[in-house]
Amino acid sequence: MSVPCPFDWLGQECKPKHLYHYARWHWIRQSIADKTITLSDPSQCWEDPTEWLWTRWIKEKVAPTVLAMCWTRTGRSEALWRLERSQINVPEQDRTVVRIRTNFDRLSRAVAASIDLSNQLPGKSFLVPVQYLPDHRVARRFDQLSATKLVSSEAARALSYKRYPYRYEREVRWVHITKACVSERVAVRIDINALIDQIMIDPRADMAEADRIKVDARAAGFLNELKHSRLFRLPSRLRPFATRP
Repeated sequence: MSVPCPFDWLGQECKPKHLYHYARWHWIRQSIADKTITLSDPSQCWEDPTEWLWTRWIKEKVAPTVLAMCWTRTGRSEALWRLERSQINVPEQDRTVVRIRTNFDRLSRAVAASIDLSNQLPGKSFLVPVQYLPDHRVARRFDQLSATKLVSSEAARALSYKRYPYRYEREVRWVHITKACVSERVAVRIDINALIDQIMIDPRADMAEADRIKVDARAAGFLNELKHSRLFRLPSRLRPFATRP
């Protein structure tokens, strides 16, 4: 019988009520249809060079593989919609973004029930809120961690330190430490309906596109809440004044 994968919260503050992940609909639809979620190697898929340092340290000192998935505490942000939508080399017809929502309990239960994680990627999972620090404090943390006890929790905590210019992200990271050797991206089978309680559709999508996504999501097997973002809709009493000059 498989042992459920441990899942620990490494933050000192209270767990956020909700966690969000912004991605293009193409990828989320594939996840729903395949009943998978994708974890990535930070040293291969993330852009901040300090994260390559943490990942290399983990691989050398703790375990050969570290995988992660980024979530955010921010559910109301035009910038996050726009950043995801504006990725280069993306066809115009595939730029529609959705925001998926979960929480600690949902994520914890889904991780514990994933046979792929417990059998193919045996190890430990952590939910790590990111701390945004000035460069000199990031360097100090790296020196301190190099001298700490080499355990999985400290390895995961290393990925909680990020440079101050990225603070707008308000990230919370799912970090998985495993001795299995895998590629830079791994799709693990997981109960999507247990994990995701809401899909919010791009505020820039028109009604026809939003309706198409709703139909596609149901056809792929998503059973929970589907909504179209109202980010660009003014309160009713202001609408008469909002005429474009």
